[in-house]
Amino acid sequence: MMFLQNPLAQLNGNKMFYTKEHQALYPKEYFEGIDLFNKGKYWHAHEAWEHIWKESKGEKKLFYQGLIQVAAALFHYEKNNARGAHLCINNALKKLETLPSPYMSLELKSFTKELRNFLADVLETSETILGENLNLTYPLIVLQE
Repeated sequence: MMFLQNPLAQLNGNKMFYTKEHQALYPKEYFEGIDLFNKGKYWHAHEAWEHIWKESKGEKKLFYQGLIQVAAALFHYEKNNARGAHLCINNALKKLETLPSPYMSLELKSFTKELRNFLADVLETSETILGENLNLTYPLIVLQE
């Protein structure tokens, strides 16, 4: 059995604070996806980002696709679908780790490291029993100011 800390507990149930600079630079769907992701609503975060991913080009398209795949990996992880989590996180990391850090105010180096630590049991193989590590903390997306 897995004992995972709820992301809401870390944010005290509040939405993340975004600066005026953030709000001027990025679309509202980006923030909506982050808020949903940090509440553990990975499928809904995926849906929020999918709309802007379809309209994006270049690095932004790659970035949004990476976030979507991270959300899908965590969704599969929660459903004990090791194969789905394995495929999604590996595809996500391939994309996010090619981008400059920070990107869209997200420190990708620390975020991908956090993802690698959290999903270590599915990174190398999809033939694993999920949640062998106890007291894991779900990764959160926190933008730099």
